[in-house]
Amino acid sequence: MTARRITLSEAELEAMMERAAKSGAHEALSELGLFDIDDRPAAARDIKDLRDILKVFKDIQTNAVKGLFAWIGRGIIAVMIFGAVVWMARGGIVIEAPK
Repeated sequence: MTARRITLSEAELEAMMERAAKSGAHEALSELGLFDIDDRPAAARDIKDLRDILKVFKDIQTNAVKGLFAWIGRGIIAVMIFGAVVWMARGGIVIEAPK
């Protein structure tokens, strides 16, 4: 078997690469159920919807963490105030009423 040398121009190579990229993208989207040859804009809408859902999920996650730390902070402050009240009730600070 003899090796044949094939020469492509830059434009032919780019066209071949573009066809291969489109074919691969169509196949990947089809496997995910996001590509319909009759309704191409539907795939773009589906991907946009998925990105929006992920953004909302990340926002919820961020707000949940912020809320958790806020409640932990409030709890610590409440325990400190309660401790100060108990300490004062046990005679920690003696305040005499003016005569």
